[in-house]
Formats: sequence, C-alpha cells, structure tokens
Amino acid sequence: TAPSTGRYLLSGNIRISGFDGNEDHCMMKIVTSNRTYTDMIAHTDLVSNSHRTFRLTIVADMDADDTANMTFYGMGSASNILDIDGQTGTSPVESATYFSGCLIA
Repeated sequence: TAPSTGRYLLSGNIRISGFDGNEDHCMMKIVTSNRTYTDMIAHTDLVSNSHRTFRLTIVADMDADDTANMTFYGMGSASNILDIDGQTGTSPVESATYFSGCLIA
C-alpha cells in the first residue's frame, strides 16, 4: 500500500519449479490500483521438473492508499501444479521470491 502519492519503483522476482514440459507460456504481472503491467514469456523449451526465475521491474504512478501486488500464471497443462519457491540457495537474487517497492519521486 502506497503511503503517499508519487512514482514508485516496483520490482518482483519469482522462482517457479515443477514444470512438466507442457506449458505454452507464462505470465507475470504487477497489478496496481491504476494499471496492470504484464510480462508474457513464451517457454516451449521448459523440461520436466526444471525451474525458472522470472523478473519484472516497473515505475508506477500511485496515489496514497493505492495497492500493488504480483501474480504469476503458467498456462498449458491443465493437470500440472507449479510451485513457488522461496529462498533455496546462497544467492538471494537468483533463488528467492520477493516483491518490493519504494517511492522514487
């Protein structure tokens, strides 16, 4: 939730595992009260049980009390369940799932 009106740098990183190789594409979104920012990623080369890290960084105009959140969709195999991984290694940037924001103007 934005504490004051301004421009916010919003950044998300999500590590997903459990791909079965049948995903047509993946979609990561940062959704604010005013706008949805989407990154559509085609992944026809995903193999079974592999993991991928997806990133999205945007600058968003937000008013006081506006909200922002991050979502992820894997599309393709209806029977597949994808896992969102938290901290899984020594490099927090490469292996963590996080969402952050800060007022920049």
